[in-house]
Amino acid sequence: MRIAFFLAVFSLLVSPAFAEEALVEPAVLEQLAADDASRVIIVVENNDAELSLPESEALPLINAVAATITAEDLDALQANPEVVGIYEDRINYPFLSASVPHIGGDAVHAQGITGAGQAVCVLDTGVDYTHPALGGCLGPGCRVVAGYDFANDDADPLDSNSHGTHVAGIIASADSTYTGVAPGARIVALKVCNDGCFDSDIIAGIQYCLANRTALNISVISMSLGDPDQHFDSSCDADQLSIAVNAAVAAGLPVVVASGNEQSAAGISPPSCASGAIAVGATTNADSVASFSNSGNPLDLLAPGVGITSSVLNSAFGVKQGTSMAAPHVSGAIALLNELFHRQSHRIMTPAEALSALRSTGVNITDTRNSLAFPRIDIAAAIDQICVPHFQRSSWSGCTGTQSATFTDSNSCEDARTVVRLCEPVDPHPFMVRYDYYAVD
Repeated sequence: MRIAFFLAVFSLLVSPAFAEEALVEPAVLEQLAADDASRVIIVVENNDAELSLPESEALPLINAVAATITAEDLDALQANPEVVGIYEDRINYPFLSASVPHIGGDAVHAQGITGAGQAVCVLDTGVDYTHPALGGCLGPGCRVVAGYDFANDDADPLDSNSHGTHVAGIIASADSTYTGVAPGARIVALKVCNDGCFDSDIIAGIQYCLANRTALNISVISMSLGDPDQHFDSSCDADQLSIAVNAAVAAGLPVVVASGNEQSAAGISPPSCASGAIAVGATTNADSVASFSNSGNPLDLLAPGVGITSSVLNSAFGVKQGTSMAAPHVSGAIALLNELFHRQSHRIMTPAEALSALRSTGVNITDTRNSLAFPRIDIAAAIDQICVPHFQRSSWSGCTGTQSATFTDSNSCEDARTVVRLCEPVDPHPFMVRYDYYAVD
């Protein structure tokens, strides 16, 4: 299997006729003709469909199940009126690289903003959670706060490749020399790849992030993966993985995806081309688009991706390059934005808000291969754009049963507010509970 270090998903353009007639993708027929079995994704009318398969994995996010089927199973599935379509469970591959100061990360850290309270779901080859820069442990209280191995169906997401560990370090390394973009953030390590990554395992990982977003404070999904054999210069929303990416975004979780490393200037790899994904290309230290970085109209952002030093296996650090390294810079940046934004709004940014904040404040760089310009992220500028209220209280007025006070935001982020309370000395400052996320004088 060819490793392109950016984990992708084979894309399928499905015609309306294919979906309506529940026909079988030709690749499934070809595989069954060559082998005794084929690993497939079976899209059904509803998640309660009876398929009579001995083993299968539910993918409710896209109304599907994943299974390995024989030719006999295929005949039964084609005859089942609840089956919409039978697709190849395609294999994806990881994309392979003083970047934090370059995007203003050190200036943001100096303000006390480190991504604290945020967790990043990393879908990759797993994470070496024993690495000192990543906390040295797995579970509650650890920097790698949770994880699962969907590639091997077990509870241990330990990395044996180093790609996922490098990605996680770019996001959240706490090493004093090789500090991540969001060193206060937590990592949720989801191993969805061995040598390659099946669509169904990646989709299962996305489902995990959605199901645990509240319990683990997950505010962004990071995927340095894609299909190196396909490139799209417009949205690629028909394949099952892109459908899952878009579903996560519709549910409010940003999904950051590497654009790929095949030197394409006329399109990017799926699933980065999914309309909801935040597609990220790579820049050099000189702020030019890296020659290997896929580019095209669906690309959203640029970030450093050449000569990136981060955590690798055996408690070491190593240098890698690729859009795989660029994407986690953006994921870490979103964690930083959300720490500050949550103080203001008691919620995380929507995917559109996060993308807009990074796009509108980035440094525009033109890809000379296609004359398209894209913003290279500047997290310090994006943080400066977020307005955090600072409420100042006027004097209490009156004391005949109730008191009232007007709170004015000295930073002009929000309108003045009036608080009324009973004039009793038992609880002299009840308003402090309401404004515990704001600075109040």
